[in-house]
Formats: sequence, C-alpha cells, structure tokens
Amino acid sequence: MEKYRKLVDRYLKGEDLQGYKLEELENDLMFMKQVLIQSHDPKMFQFCSLRLKSNYAFVSFVIDLFKDDFDFISKVANEFLRLVNNPNDIDSIELMIKLNDLGLSKSKHSLNVFALKSLSFRLKEQSSISLAISHLNKDMQDEIGLGFMIILSDYGTSEIITKYFAKSYIQSIFYDNSIGNLEDVIHHEFKTTTDLLRYGVNNFLIAFIRRYDSYLADYVACHIDVLNDIKGEIEYIYRNWESYIKNSNERKINIFVQDIERYMEDFQGNLSEYDVIEFVGKRLGLMPLFSKEIGIRDDDNLDYAESVISGKNVVIDDYRLLTFALDDAHRLFKEDIIDTDNSDYDSLLISQGSVQDQPGKIYNITDK
Repeated sequence: MEKYRKLVDRYLKGEDLQGYKLEELENDLMFMKQVLIQSHDPKMFQFCSLRLKSNYAFVSFVIDLFKDDFDFISKVANEFLRLVNNPNDIDSIELMIKLNDLGLSKSKHSLNVFALKSLSFRLKEQSSISLAISHLNKDMQDEIGLGFMIILSDYGTSEIITKYFAKSYIQSIFYDNSIGNLEDVIHHEFKTTTDLLRYGVNNFLIAFIRRYDSYLADYVACHIDVLNDIKGEIEYIYRNWESYIKNSNERKINIFVQDIERYMEDFQGNLSEYDVIEFVGKRLGLMPLFSKEIGIRDDDNLDYAESVISGKNVVIDDYRLLTFALDDAHRLFKEDIIDTDNSDYDSLLISQGSVQDQPGKIYNITDK
C-alpha cells in the first residue's frame, strides 16, 4: 500500500507517473480505491475505467465511502445498473436494496427511484412464491409456510437480499396479517412485563414467527438484527404497559355500561342499572375494578337479584336483564382483566432503558 500512496500522491498532483500509463492506473482497482480514499473527492470517480464502474465490489466500496452524499452515490449506482444491464443479477438487486436503505433519510427524489425498484422486485418475487404455494397440498403448505425457504434457495448467497426479504415477511406477519393489534397480542400472551422479559423478547418474536414459517424463524434466530424494527415497537408497548391496561379496562367497562343502558331503555322490571352492575361485579369477581372505575360500592343487598337469577323469584323481565348482563360481561371480560396497582417491583431492562414492572391484579372470570 505504501507504493500506492506515493504513486497516488504523484497522480493527484499531476506529476510524472514513473513509467506507469494513465489508462493502466485508472483501470487498477486498488490504485483507484486509494485515489478516492486519499482525495476523498467524489469527482475522481469519473476517471475510473468502465471496467471498475461495472465492478460490484468497487462500486460498493465507493457507495460506502461516500454514503453521506446520496445524490452522488445514486449516480454511481445508476451507472453500474446501466453498464451491467441485468436487473435480475444478484449484484444489481443488492445495489438497489442498498441504495433504498441508504436513502431513507436522504434525497426523496432519488429514494423513490430505488424504493420503487426494490419494492417492485420484492412484490414480484413474493407474489410468485405465494401463487406457487397455493397450488400445493395442505401438508406441503404447512411445511413451506410463507415461502422463505425459496428465498434462501435463490438468494442465500446474499445477506443483503435475504435480510431484505426477512424484514418484509416479518412486517407481513406482525402488521399486514390477521393477528390484530400487536399491543393486544403482547398483552394476550403476557400478563406482566416480568413475564415478557422472563420469556425473552427475542424468544417470543422467534416463536411467533415460527407459527408462520419455520425457515424464517431459524434464519431470524441467527440474524437477530432483522428484529430491530419490531423490537422498537415492543419497547413502546413495554413502556406503556400500565396505560394500555387502564385504557383497556375503561374501554370494556364503558361498553358494558352502554350495553346495559341500551337494554334498559324500554325495561319494565324492578332492577336499577346500579343493581345490575353490582350484581355482575360480585358474580364475576369484578367489584374491585368496578368500584375503582365507576364508583360502584359493595354495600347493597342483592338478595332480590340472586333470587331472580336462581329462579326462586320468577320475574321474566328482571331475569332476562340479568342473564343478558352476565352474558355481555362474559363476552367482554372473557380474557383476564388486569387492574394495575402501585406496588414496587425490581427495575428490569429492555433494549436501552429500564422501567418498573407493571403486573397489577388479575381478575379471571373464565371459571365463574
């Protein structure tokens, strides 16, 4: 490298090249790399030979060196793509994806070009795979899953391409699929932040992905960084654990009260709305939650409601109201309802920060 440095100095200063031909040097990969490193001038790229401008390793080096100048590296990439003239070539695909990733916070105009190129490629591949899988029998479909094994077969030599598809499939699992809201899924799987951290965020995500594609799950286990985006979402869910529980409780209680109010608009029986809510709260073990959120007090005598629901006192309208209320509460609260408290818990780490565990109290009505 020392001989290159001295020769590059002479080249940059326009001095005698000591017997080397200009065309020879500008076609020399190591020499032109050193020229760009020492000068750190993107204009020197124009002196590179066409052979170097169509050399993927060299072009990738140039893009990494000048990654902060997105307009320039876009021109470098476009020239490579024009010279190679094969959009299905793995090097060309890698370059499109690389420029798409680098351009996320750069020139919007250039970003759109590479984003569209890489998106078009990805959608074409995934649509083709999905169509092929749809023609297989059930056992084979279960084995192949989303089809990531085909990506590994076709592009396994390229980490850039396989990671690009892995992230796309992960996106489809957690956001474009039918699992619902990710926050709801997390709270359904784990009752406390301690449970989540004890099981492990990575373990949970990999296990969840495995339900859809075992090949993708195995790949993710060896390339954990593809989970960074989804882990950022879980970080938010983790830090807003208590707010979610409070909002979920309030939402379900509001729906329950509104359902009772609508039912009682033409009600001709003897029970009041207060009686019904307290009866349901006691029957299903929800009184602490009802007392906190809507001020229901556990101080009334509910012998009448008990006699109606047991059949000892036959009052059809009251019986129908109570059975409706119980069924409605079961529908709304069939999952565990968690009411947070202010207990102190050990601080646990997730990602880069730490927060207090938010376990709360669990009201389980499934056995009531």
